[in-house]
Amino acid sequence: MSLSTDQVLALANEVGTPFYVYDLAKVRTAATVLRAALPAGAQVFYSLKANPHPDIVAACLAVDLGVEVSSDGEWSSIPAGTPSSSIIYSGPGKTRAQLSEFAQRWGGYVTAESFRELAEIRRIGGFAGILVRVNVTTDRKGASLTMSGRASQFGIDDADLKDGWAAHDLGAGDIVGFQIYAMSNQPDVQVIGGAASDALRFVQECAELYGFQPSILDLGGGFAAPFGRAGRTGLDGLRAALLTELAAAPAMADTTLIFESGRFLTAAAGTMYATVLDRKRSKGKEYLVLDAGVNCVAGLQASGRTLPAPIDVEVVHRRTPAGRPGPVTVTGPLCTPFDVLNREVVMDVGVGDIVRVPNVGAYGLSASAVGFLSRQLPAEVVVDGTDVLGATRVTMLRGACG
Repeated sequence: MSLSTDQVLALANEVGTPFYVYDLAKVRTAATVLRAALPAGAQVFYSLKANPHPDIVAACLAVDLGVEVSSDGEWSSIPAGTPSSSIIYSGPGKTRAQLSEFAQRWGGYVTAESFRELAEIRRIGGFAGILVRVNVTTDRKGASLTMSGRASQFGIDDADLKDGWAAHDLGAGDIVGFQIYAMSNQPDVQVIGGAASDALRFVQECAELYGFQPSILDLGGGFAAPFGRAGRTGLDGLRAALLTELAAAPAMADTTLIFESGRFLTAAAGTMYATVLDRKRSKGKEYLVLDAGVNCVAGLQASGRTLPAPIDVEVVHRRTPAGRPGPVTVTGPLCTPFDVLNREVVMDVGVGDIVRVPNVGAYGLSASAVGFLSRQLPAEVVVDGTDVLGATRVTMLRGACG
C-alpha cells in the first residue's frame, strides 16, 4: 500500500468512502517492466478502456507511451498537444461524425474494421495512417477474452482481406499496416508469442503475395494482471518468445511493432477503500455489507467475468474490537441480490471498519454499473507514491438533448 493508515483515514474523512486511489508511481513501474519484456524498439500504447482517468493518461504519455482510444469520451482525456503519432483510434462501429472529429482534433492513426469502414475513413481523410484490423486464423486459447480466430465483430477476416486486396487497393500509401489483436488477459506468455506467430505469418504472406511491407504492425496486448487480488502476473520469457517469432519473419525488418496494454499498466496502481456498514446473520450465514457494491467495483461484468469473483477484502483500519475470524459473504449496499462481491471470505471485521480491495486500477470504476440505483460514484484520488496529488468525482447529469 502506498499510503499510510493515517493518510487513508484523512482521505476517508475528506472525500468519504468508498474511494479509489491510483498510484502514478506504480503505473510508471509497470511501464518499465513491460518495455523490458518486449523487443527493443517496440512501442507501447496505453489502452484507455482499462482506466480513462486523465492523470493516468498523462502519466503514460510522460514516459513516452502512446494511447489507444475507442470513443470520443476517451480521447477527451488526452492532453492538448499530444502528437498524432501517439494516438490510435480503434474499435468497431465508428460513426462518420466520430471519425471526422477525431481526424480534425487529433489526426492520429485509425483502424479499419471492415471494408465499408475503410471506404468511410478514406472519404474523410486527415489521419496519420490507416491500420487495417485483421481477424487472423488461429486456435490460441486460454485468455479471458478472445478477439481473433473466430467469428467476430472485430476486423476483417484474413481470407476476405486477401480476396479483396486489389478491389480495395490495400497496397495504397494511406494504409500503413495492420492491427492484429488476438486476445486479452492471457497469463501464458508462450500463447502470446504463438498469437504473434500467427500474425507474423499473415504479414509474411502479404509481403510474398503483394509486395506489401507494413511500416506498423500493432499486435495488441493480452498481458495479464489480477483483478481484486494481491500479486502480479509475470512476463518472464515473453521477449525471448517474441524474438523467436520475429526471426522467422523477414518482412518485418523495417516494421515498427506496437503493443497495447491496459490492465498490466494500471491494475496494480489502483486500490478501492470502503467502510463496513453492517454485519448480519441470515439462515446460518454471516453477511458483511459495505458501502461499495457492483456500482463501484464490478470487474467488467460485460466480459462475462461476473462477480462474485475471488477478490481480496483486507482490513485497513479497525474501529471494532478484535474477534474471531469467520466466513462472511461480502455484499454492497444495493437493493438487488446480485450485489455480491465475494462469498465465504474468512475475516475478522465489524461495523465501521475500513477495508480495501487491491489491484482494481484496471476495469474497476469505469467498468462498473455506475448508473444503477443512481448512487453517488466513489471519489478517485491520485497519488504519486506517498504524495497525494488530488481527488475528483465523476458525476452523472441529466440535461436536454440537442
